[in-house]
Amino acid sequence: MRGAEVLVVEDDPLSRDVLERLLSSRGFDVTCVADGRACLERIEHALPDIVLLDVSMPGMSGLDVLKYVRQTHSHDQLPVILVTALIDSEDVVAGLDAGANDYVVKPVNLPVLLARIAVALRIKQGVARLMDAERHRVMLEALDDACSQLTEPMDAVRGYLEELTGGDVNVSADVRERLRQTLEWANQVETLLRTFRKIAGYQTVPYTDGIGSFVAASLESASRRGPAGDTSDA
Repeated sequence: MRGAEVLVVEDDPLSRDVLERLLSSRGFDVTCVADGRACLERIEHALPDIVLLDVSMPGMSGLDVLKYVRQTHSHDQLPVILVTALIDSEDVVAGLDAGANDYVVKPVNLPVLLARIAVALRIKQGVARLMDAERHRVMLEALDDACSQLTEPMDAVRGYLEELTGGDVNVSADVRERLRQTLEWANQVETLLRTFRKIAGYQTVPYTDGIGSFVAASLESASRRGPAGDTSDA
């Protein structure tokens, strides 16, 4: 978890300085602000990895800040650990109900704080990986569906090209060779469609578009040139 960005929201200068020094010494990238409004401005400007939020602050209390944050950022997107001297069970419940991921009591026990930060960040990373995997699955399903829909018309195009390149159709040798090349490309497209259904990622999709454009251009060119004896292009 070293290098994670921690936003410390604490109105007491001494407590703020202590947290900054302790966390920085453990490899965290620490940013400190002194009140709730500065916290919200910082989050809007640059989202940290985790927030350590004091509850009892002048102006906006920590719970007010937390409720505002939870309108736009979930527990998994932005973990918030309350750091406060309030130890009554009602206060703990109020903080958790407001959207806190965890609760640390002042004076802060550093090993406990570090452990809870680590747990919150691991959960955040785990959820992010699951969401990435789900997005990946959805994209692959969409790609598979698109390939399925392209397979039938691609087979029809390939069959038509095979007929044109056969010996029974009266076309010039030059046109026949052009059609043969187009058929080769069509076969490659069909191979790519099958491959796309097995691989992960979309980095090869632009290549498909390029081949498709080539096939279309080749068919158009062959059509313009016409069969042997056709002088329409002369």
